[in-house]
Amino acid sequence: MPRIIGILLLLLMALLSDASTLAAQPATIVVTTVENGSFDLQAQRGKWVIVNWWATWCSACLEEMPNLSKFVATHKDVVAIGLTDEDISAEALRAFVIAHPVGYPVAQLSEKLTPREFKSSAYGMQMRPITYLVDPAGKVVKRMLGGISLSKLDKIVTEQIKP
Repeated sequence: MPRIIGILLLLLMALLSDASTLAAQPATIVVTTVENGSFDLQAQRGKWVIVNWWATWCSACLEEMPNLSKFVATHKDVVAIGLTDEDISAEALRAFVIAHPVGYPVAQLSEKLTPREFKSSAYGMQMRPITYLVDPAGKVVKRMLGGISLSKLDKIVTEQIKP
């Protein structure tokens, strides 16, 4: 029973943690996408960026991927990048993306090489999906745990954009 309480406390801490403690300075991330392109977060300055950690085995991730695609398609100043740190081959990842197409680039990134602002684990536990919102200056302003709907994403981005 104490172990279960400890796990629940860790989950609660993860849910209550604020991304403002994650990024005091502009975040950086440079990855090669499954399409053999590149994505450089610094090159996105002036736009809002959604950084989404997902996994092929995560049902909530699969549900939110079309929502993220629709959101970036309808918001000209918002871009997204999907990241996974799964230990799968590049071919398997490419095949997955072909079977589950999205309207934003997808890349594989080792947890070891991931900047602190975008760690896909919290308090030693892997969590998926995790979505980060990066402001036009490159700072992480919000971390969202769990699947995200179009309406929730729109509300969060709208709240952040307001002066």
